[in-house]
Amino acid sequence: MELSRIFHNKILKRIYPYIRVNKIIEPKKDNTKRLYLFGVPEHLNYGDIAIFVAEMKFLKENLSDFEIITIPERLVIQQIPIVKSVIKSNDIIALHGGGNMGDIWPFPDKVRQSVIRNFGDNYHLVSFPQSISYSNKSWIIEMNKLLENCIDISIFARDNRSFEIMKNEFPSNVKVFLVPDIVMDINIENNITKKKEVLFLMRRDKEKLNNNYYKKIKKNITENYKYKMSDTVGDIWYPINRRSAPKRLNNKLEEIQKARLVVTDRLHGMIFSYVTKTPVIVFDNNNHKIKNFYNTWFNGKDSSIFFLNNNEDLSKAIDFARNAMNQKIKVKSLDLDYSILVRELSV
Repeated sequence: MELSRIFHNKILKRIYPYIRVNKIIEPKKDNTKRLYLFGVPEHLNYGDIAIFVAEMKFLKENLSDFEIITIPERLVIQQIPIVKSVIKSNDIIALHGGGNMGDIWPFPDKVRQSVIRNFGDNYHLVSFPQSISYSNKSWIIEMNKLLENCIDISIFARDNRSFEIMKNEFPSNVKVFLVPDIVMDINIENNITKKKEVLFLMRRDKEKLNNNYYKKIKKNITENYKYKMSDTVGDIWYPINRRSAPKRLNNKLEEIQKARLVVTDRLHGMIFSYVTKTPVIVFDNNNHKIKNFYNTWFNGKDSSIFFLNNNEDLSKAIDFARNAMNQKIKVKSLDLDYSILVRELSV
């Protein structure tokens, strides 16, 4: 009993300062324009962390005259009244991007809806690039009731399928735009020597799509090459905030940079491979956000990304892996345009 209490107190001492730091919103100057970024992550999902880091970089580069105030996802409901007490008419409300718009991941979507409900009728709202996926039409009906009340809202889709759904389903007052995932705006120094190793970044959650061709390619690779199993979600708890997020992200990117080849069914496994110039074999997930993103930005444009869609592609994937391990594949840099996002944030 005593040991349990001591252990519990040690855990509290470790996390309490971090929790306390995020509970108070204290704008620096009364005359400064502010952007409130709602829903930033505290969990060790490296995709979400990368989006957060990229959003902060993007805002600092393009809204340098704004004070950026971040509100963690778990504190959004608690902080809404506080933001309401200090917000000014020319301030901006921004929503963290990602792949959780819809009813597949209920908590982050309810958080997003709370922000829209409380600020949409008076302030300029911008959602960073999102994928949308829903299983029940009632979600669209509920979401549209909130969006209809917004006076100025811009929502960015990060793939063509999400863009089509938003354009067709959202009310006409919602401005919808297409841009790449914000993580693709990150520049990585590629000065790390690659090992002759394959890195598997495979998901273990409810978005996983089980298929036989993954098992076959895994068998071929593990029998012929050195490999490492990993993921873009960590198993160990670490505090994630504006100070620690870049360091955690860099550790994961360095792991990917060291590999000759990545095999993944994570969207950001594919994106991390692209930004680190690492060839990658990609599998879809069950709501097809990976396939949709690949078709929008990479298909026919970057030969270093191999999308394995069916058993007929297996022999080609094996050849691709062999060429990657022999460093015969080079990653192309795409010409990406975020000017519309800059424009909408600057309104």
